[in-house]
Amino acid sequence: MEMKTVYIRDLGDIITGSTPTKKNPDNYGDFALWIKPTDMDENNKYTRETEEMFSERSAEACRSRLVPKDSILVPCIGTVGTKLTMSPIDCFTNQSVNAIVPNEDYDNHYIYYLIRNFLPALKGFNKGTASGREYIAKSAFENIEINVHADLAIQQKIGKILSAYDDLIENCRRQIALLEEAVMRIFYHFFGCKKQNAILENLADNVGRGIRRKQRDNFTYYTPIDCLPKKSLAYTQTKPIFEAQSSLQSYKATDIIFGAMRVYFHKVCIAQKSGITRTTCIILNAKELNYWAYLVSLMFSSATINWASQNSKEGTTMPYITWDILKQLPIYLPSISEAEKYNALASPYLKTIVNLAKTIVNAAEARDRLLPKLMSGEINVE
Repeated sequence: MEMKTVYIRDLGDIITGSTPTKKNPDNYGDFALWIKPTDMDENNKYTRETEEMFSERSAEACRSRLVPKDSILVPCIGTVGTKLTMSPIDCFTNQSVNAIVPNEDYDNHYIYYLIRNFLPALKGFNKGTASGREYIAKSAFENIEINVHADLAIQQKIGKILSAYDDLIENCRRQIALLEEAVMRIFYHFFGCKKQNAILENLADNVGRGIRRKQRDNFTYYTPIDCLPKKSLAYTQTKPIFEAQSSLQSYKATDIIFGAMRVYFHKVCIAQKSGITRTTCIILNAKELNYWAYLVSLMFSSATINWASQNSKEGTTMPYITWDILKQLPIYLPSISEAEKYNALASPYLKTIVNLAKTIVNAAEARDRLLPKLMSGEINVE
């Protein structure tokens, strides 16, 4: 397979985005997708939801900066060498992003994976600014040399092979979201009108166990609070165990990991395997097995998040809640027969969510093992 060295500018057009003034609220609305680096998730190929969107007014004013569908969006200000995404539709970006719009000589999906594989090296081109932020000028970005496969057909094959993994990941994420919605619909149908008759301490125990740093090698998984997704029971990201340094606690499979720092971020997940996290999370489980699905749903509910947020303490840097406060959460405590009935309905959904999360992790690991081998030509796809 023939390889060649080109400049990034040779891959296609490079478009840098912009940010219309925030002083005019008419610049923002719901007309067009507007992607910033903070909207990107390094574990997702596409960015389909954003914090803000353009109004029709801004879309018209910035029409020369419109980024076509399936372009590759690379942050070059503030966040360099860790993130990128692919545009799911025609959209806009802010000025921190350089978009690569591949020409007819290059396959869009191949270029996405090419740049993904190159991301660690991209950090070496960071020149910084007076404010200390990471920064690669557009002119410098365009003139970075990169090795590519010369044959378009080979590019397309590589793009399809790697896209199959990301398609599987995205499909699993959609299923997880649907299952989470189904579980909560059942939960509110069963218990939405029930009056509070107990507190959380009557239902759950704080099962996290403090461990010392020297004990961390007894575990494989480290899941600090920043690995937990917002508003999803399924985490798909962990960190190397050597990064676990202090304030550590262990959890077991089926435990509930509740993000206690900035509770309003709504970070509540089901532990998939035994592992460790930090004390910025509270580890819970039901006192009785038949109450497990009820406890998961209760902790994941918006009502619980709102109560915990309102009752959080103000820390030195950010608000947090302790178990001593959280255990006072007013709840409805179902009868054993109610809990068993709900558990029978909801538990299969929750277990499927955990299995789908494991599938995502396995698919991502397989993709990341293949990526450098395919890009270097070590694996011949001919």
